[in-house]
Amino acid sequence: MVIVSGDGLMFEAVQALTGREDADDLRPSLPLGIVAGGSGNGLARSLAHEAGRAYSANGVAAASACVARGNARPMDIIRLKMAGGWTVHAFLSFGVGYLSDVDIDSERARWMGELRFTLWSLLLLRKLRTYHATIEYLSGKPLCSSTSCPGMSCDRCWATTTDDFIMIYAVSSAYISSTAMMAPRARTDDGLIWLMLIRAGVSRKRMLRFLLGLGEGTFVGMGEVELVPVRAVRYSTWSCSNVLDAYLGQNFAILFPIQIQPFWSRGG
Repeated sequence: MVIVSGDGLMFEAVQALTGREDADDLRPSLPLGIVAGGSGNGLARSLAHEAGRAYSANGVAAASACVARGNARPMDIIRLKMAGGWTVHAFLSFGVGYLSDVDIDSERARWMGELRFTLWSLLLLRKLRTYHATIEYLSGKPLCSSTSCPGMSCDRCWATTTDDFIMIYAVSSAYISSTAMMAPRARTDDGLIWLMLIRAGVSRKRMLRFLLGLGEGTFVGMGEVELVPVRAVRYSTWSCSNVLDAYLGQNFAILFPIQIQPFWSRGG
């Protein structure tokens, strides 16, 4: 099945696949392909990055040729268990705070394409919103020394932090859009979630430095930016500014690999 659109329609296709009773039987026989044509195209950019291919903003023909060759590869899916009891499956990212606000608040300007992200990033720098939250995460490497560590159920392997945050972001790929590299070491099949935290108190100047570093991932090393590889995350908060944030209390966990076509579109 080939999706000619951006990350949003691919998201809907993944929900449809994972929501079927025969999902486990269907996945091996139904690889997904994409010719990206949306305003973000993070998946396209991430796959091009992993393959060492140059990313083209106008590569529909190249993307179509790659899909036609039919060389499928696995991709991790994140399962989000919402506080309301329902489940969502994601392949790119989930976030609360600054970058999520940029995405949601700029929906009214989708006609601008990716330029809307740049413009709203600057607009929201004027007054940085904060979110009080408790974050629990299961480290990518076991924290206890027990040879019989049970993993998810091992209390010693979970770390907890409670604070006011400017941004909380969890990603499973290097890019969240064609111009924003969130986790330079991430791969779509590495079995990890890369958790990024920026706490309250960061200056607007340093946030601008972070934004300018997203293009090539040069923000790595900034003291204000925490980037941690984890296997699962629990998140709870008591402050919401966007309607999508009302369903918080999520639990992230790698669910299973699906098959996806490698592509470089308008793509990648």
